[in-house]
Amino acid sequence: MSGRLGLGKLSKARPTTDDIPSIVVSDLFAGGAPRSDSFPVVRRWSNRGIAGEVEMTVVDDTVECTYRSAVGPRSNEQTYRLYVSWTYPHYGGQRPWLHCALPSCQRRSGRLFLDDPYLVCRECAGVQYPSQLRRRPRHVQRVERAKAIRSELGGRPTLADPFPSRPKGMHRKTYERLHNEALQIESAERERIETALQDGSLSFRDLLARLQRDA
Repeated sequence: MSGRLGLGKLSKARPTTDDIPSIVVSDLFAGGAPRSDSFPVVRRWSNRGIAGEVEMTVVDDTVECTYRSAVGPRSNEQTYRLYVSWTYPHYGGQRPWLHCALPSCQRRSGRLFLDDPYLVCRECAGVQYPSQLRRRPRHVQRVERAKAIRSELGGRPTLADPFPSRPKGMHRKTYERLHNEALQIESAERERIETALQDGSLSFRDLLARLQRDA
């Protein structure tokens, strides 16, 4: 059995990142080192009579992958390697990246998607983000930016948390720029919510539900 099995192709002409199995680099690495206590990492799926799995183990600067799938009585097993590279942020530490399994690509990425039998980058898998299917309100985009800044600084992507302190090694001007940008966004979001509560377009119940989702 060969060819692009891809679960997304069975459900949509243009699948999204939520439609098909994937692996993110944090599933394999933590704190710049392999998660040696959790190997092998296995991703399993089943859809319309097709069942399969990809088993992954980090070995040095590679990820050894074993792909297995079955359609009725027919089965398939293939092994291949994903390459791992590292970057070194100026504020310290190291960051791992997975590389697309296709020899013609090898693009580095933080997340790879299953495209029978390989784990490949988003471009090679032909998938799009769900957000690309709909236009998000401007305030939603800005809040996501503030959450991304918090994550970049080592905090949780939750506006209710205290703002992260400056990471060791990060230039003070860089931190202050990111800090000010995030605080401006968060201040504007608080004002927007207060106005919405006052005019009745947002209820306290909906606000509480939103805060619980973000926690």
